[in-house]
Amino acid sequence: MKWKLILCIFSFLAFHQSKASHLLGGYIHSEWISGNLYEITVYLFVDSKSDVGAASGILSFGDGTSLQAPFNSKTKEISEGFNLVSFVVAHTYSGSGTYTISYSEEFYNNGIINFQNSNSIPLYFSSSLLVSPVSRTNSSPLLKLTTIQRGLKGIIQRTNPVAYDADDDSLSYELIIPEQSNSSPIISYRYPNDSLFYINFSRGNQEKKGKPEYSISPITGEIIWDAPDLLGEYAIAYKIIQWRKLGGDWQNIGENQVILIDKIVDADKEIDISTSDLNCYETASQIDKQFIIENNGSTNDTLRVFTDLPGLVLNNQIAKENEFTEFQINGPFTLSVSLPDSVVFNSFKPYRVILSISTPYQTITSSWAFALGCEELPENISPDPIIREEKPNCEEMVIYPNPSNHRQYLQVCLPSISETNSVVRIIDLKGRKLLEQDITQSTSQLTLDVSYLKPGFYFLQVGKMSAKFVVE
Repeated sequence: MKWKLILCIFSFLAFHQSKASHLLGGYIHSEWISGNLYEITVYLFVDSKSDVGAASGILSFGDGTSLQAPFNSKTKEISEGFNLVSFVVAHTYSGSGTYTISYSEEFYNNGIINFQNSNSIPLYFSSSLLVSPVSRTNSSPLLKLTTIQRGLKGIIQRTNPVAYDADDDSLSYELIIPEQSNSSPIISYRYPNDSLFYINFSRGNQEKKGKPEYSISPITGEIIWDAPDLLGEYAIAYKIIQWRKLGGDWQNIGENQVILIDKIVDADKEIDISTSDLNCYETASQIDKQFIIENNGSTNDTLRVFTDLPGLVLNNQIAKENEFTEFQINGPFTLSVSLPDSVVFNSFKPYRVILSISTPYQTITSSWAFALGCEELPENISPDPIIREEKPNCEEMVIYPNPSNHRQYLQVCLPSISETNSVVRIIDLKGRKLLEQDITQSTSQLTLDVSYLKPGFYFLQVGKMSAKFVVE
């Protein structure tokens, strides 16, 4: 069984006169060919209105070798104003091991809302690959829905790029913080439901009765944002992890990072789809589900339905294998999903049905997962969504979570840093400096990678401020 991490990031469009800014995201797909030979594809999401060419970065294979542009790239229009640029290279690894493939290119598009100076931050994403005779073939997931996501101000936004694993590995999903280089997160990054992006944060959800929430389903990969307020494009990062059962135990055999776009606009809601979480069944004959599509004036729309279980019946029609089955809708619509007894499938893998509709102003997805024998699922695949923790308002420096609770990254809330060129330091109890990094721009939030720290007590210094934190 294998794990791959898909990091998803969503960005802004704009043009900057002094810097080359055009990149909106991307991800790496590795496909096993034979032996230790892999075909590696880099996908880049690009602002097509920019006159700056894409695929001009550096691809590192994780074994000490790399390739630098130019690459033989292809360009495909995926939406008005947006292109998907891709290139393919073949690489043979010398032996077994876990390799971190990465791609870096300058720069993000100008004007990304949730981190500062985006047009001076390099786009970076990576994919870890396990090369081993024990894991047999090991190819990373592909994104089947490579389109620009659009959300509406004040309306719950649900997005799902539909990750598909050709090796039939189980996938799980986690929100992460985007990086600008290896193990170096973007320090000014804020989650989309940060209070900075709301006029009335305490009533920021769709019902105007509570704070906005931002979460990802660990089973389906659906990102739910309840609800956007400030208009524009946001950078969002998550990882897709691939699980494979080897020797009777679930093992993570790779991680893969991906980046996409979510643009928030102000328009009337047109489409809504009912949704649900993981359902567990004892027999296949019990699987019977209905999705209700509410249509408030939109006409001649296409409902695209993806499932990773061939043989499902969608409104008396057999679903296509690992492709979208399409339905034209011109009003309220009901989609019925059932499973014939003759269909054979993996009893310890959760399967998904993902619906997607795009209008000129709105892209909405609905995801449903089901399984037989849920007690056999990997521990990391849970029916409970992983919710982004709320950032505290602080009048002094606050580190959270503290203790770290086994997290790779810690957040640091700062009352303010008016001066630039401040220095961030991590110091252990023996007075040794374990980190020293300059802050070259004003910010009120930092992200710290503490994965390399041993359990214990540490001090964080930011300029003249200091606080203690605990790594578990």
